[in-house]
Amino acid sequence: MKNLRILLLVPFLMAFQCDEELIVIDELDKTGIYGRWEFADEEIDNISDLLPKCCRFYEFLPDDIPEDQSGLWSYTDGFRIYEGVFTVDEVNQTLLFERENRASLTYGYSLYDTNDYLELSFVEDGLNYVQGYIRKD
Repeated sequence: MKNLRILLLVPFLMAFQCDEELIVIDELDKTGIYGRWEFADEEIDNISDLLPKCCRFYEFLPDDIPEDQSGLWSYTDGFRIYEGVFTVDEVNQTLLFERENRASLTYGYSLYDTNDYLELSFVEDGLNYVQGYIRKD
């Protein structure tokens, strides 16, 4: 009799069971870095570059591991596309860019204007660069 009650009760319980989807939030989503960014301005050793800006984009995308601080990046300059993996260090405000068979690069970063303006800073050939990008997604 006890077994019969269990057999009758199991389908009833299964019918009312909720299908809860497990929502996984990517850790990088909190940083505001995801999206497509268009080159807007540049300073080299505190001197503004007044040349017109065109057709240079960074795109930051999630990877398959939502628990880490890494994702995928691509950079397009109108002629070429570069791709790799990036890692965010929120404490030091840096982005580590890695490409296959290339030396990794570390850039400083800041987000402004409610995460719609991305500033990247780095040193190349002894010159200090500060580049600004506007969100385009």
